[in-house]
Amino acid sequence: MTPQFPQYSSWHLVEPKVRELLSNGIEGKMREIVFYHARQPSKKLRPHLTVLSCMAANGGSVNEDGLYAAAAVELLHNASLLVDDDFDGGVQRRGVPSVQSKYGRKLAQCSAIDYFAAILNALSKTHQVVPFNESISKTIKTMSHGEMQDLLFDSLNEKQFLRLGETALLRMMEQKTASLFETACLLGAAAAHASESEKRSLQSFGSHLGMAFQITDDVLDVVGPADAGKDFLEKKKGNMVLYYAFKAFTPKQRKQFIRLFGQKTVSSKQSKQWVSIVQSTDAVRRAQSMAKKHALLAKQSLRPLKESSAKRELLQIADSLLERKL
Repeated sequence: MTPQFPQYSSWHLVEPKVRELLSNGIEGKMREIVFYHARQPSKKLRPHLTVLSCMAANGGSVNEDGLYAAAAVELLHNASLLVDDDFDGGVQRRGVPSVQSKYGRKLAQCSAIDYFAAILNALSKTHQVVPFNESISKTIKTMSHGEMQDLLFDSLNEKQFLRLGETALLRMMEQKTASLFETACLLGAAAAHASESEKRSLQSFGSHLGMAFQITDDVLDVVGPADAGKDFLEKKKGNMVLYYAFKAFTPKQRKQFIRLFGQKTVSSKQSKQWVSIVQSTDAVRRAQSMAKKHALLAKQSLRPLKESSAKRELLQIADSLLERKL
């Protein structure tokens, strides 16, 4: 059954821009492939953050620059998912077949390139081409470095993983996930010609919200109702819950854990067994505590902003994020 993702209210404003940008210069079968991924169900959180940030700094309204910036953010997020599926060999995305499982890996890679081209097109339509370009290019580079670090974590042996510091894991999450949340809010503020103080507040909000989002995602990928054991099956060590659990394991369990991740495949039975072992530690509680810390810091970042409906909704998002089930 395909999960249901109620979309955030601003998507009806951003979707026409995304459709316009992706439609440029493509037709026939290629159009079908490119739009297949864009039409997959999701909440559209990141572009909504751009719109709300613009509204929070612009007296409650969003301008054309804000909408094109939001479209660029959504396109970048989707491009990163196409790359992620390529790395992981993902056959499903958001409850439906991934682009590469439906059309093949090479066409999925071409589709990702098309998304990056659409991002450049989006930025060219704004009145702040240079600063927006600099922000997006920096974010792409940062996300790439985070993905590289995540892949390097997967190759760590027992001693290396044991020595791995919490700061290194958090840094990887900042780069891979939180950086796009941060940019989503910053571009919205910049589109509204916000003050430097307003930009810093919204940028900080996005960064901490992204951290809370990723850590909550880590919890769901180990013990969540929909994806329990997912990161065991995909053999991903760069998970906050697994990091805390590994520290709490006995020496024997650590060796077994490393051997498990060295296998060609991990069975559903093995995954369930290890989920139970993880749940016997305090790893889930510690990760949830870290997520709550970042959600609180995100909310505190908005204190300098004037009261508005957009600010209230941003605060509500920080609260509701911790209650995610999908």
